[in-house]
Amino acid sequence: MTVYLFQTIFESQTGLPEDVFVNTLHFDCPGDISAGNVITRIQNLYKTTQSTGFAINDFLADELTGNVTTKVYNAETAPPHTPVATSSWTLNTLSASGAFPQEVAICLSYRAEPVTGVDIRSTRGRNFIGPLNVAAANGFTTGPPQNWSNPVRPRAGLTDTIAEAGGDMLDANDADGVWVVWSRVEAAGFNVVEGWCDNAFDTQRRRGVAPTTRSTFTA
Repeated sequence: MTVYLFQTIFESQTGLPEDVFVNTLHFDCPGDISAGNVITRIQNLYKTTQSTGFAINDFLADELTGNVTTKVYNAETAPPHTPVATSSWTLNTLSASGAFPQEVAICLSYRAEPVTGVDIRSTRGRNFIGPLNVAAANGFTTGPPQNWSNPVRPRAGLTDTIAEAGGDMLDANDADGVWVVWSRVEAAGFNVVEGWCDNAFDTQRRRGVAPTTRSTFTA
């Protein structure tokens, strides 16, 4: 078995390579990798409707075109890496209900069992879901003013949807691929055993748009 990095690239409306949104996951797969089966699992993570009545896809902003590319790399080899497999696919129709700033995301966290002698940070992983539309927030456009006692939070349907989607991907582990946390420090993959999604937004600064103007002041 070999650990592979699955880099999923979401195209933005600008079409510029620097404006894409990238998520990565790792799977321990046979040496003669059947990447298609794992890529289908990644597609299902975003597109499958859960018991909440929603899919993660429903909360993604139409700043994305819907065009997605997943590239697969051997994580165990030294850089520079070249893809061993590539697949193009599409999201379902995206909502035009308005969007949060592109830096706003929500985190799918996951972990492996602790390992004696291994830093616990090497057995934990995160996947940032975004960009998000305004339907991702609970009471953002209606209700009492937002403040420290009443912060803007992800709607319950979103956190539950992400948690269920992650659970489905974990349950789908089979001979074609086992979801792992990859540690560069340990040069090893640790099998994921649990995941969660908290009801708080996260900020991914590198996903922000580039400035186009600057306001200045002087002494």
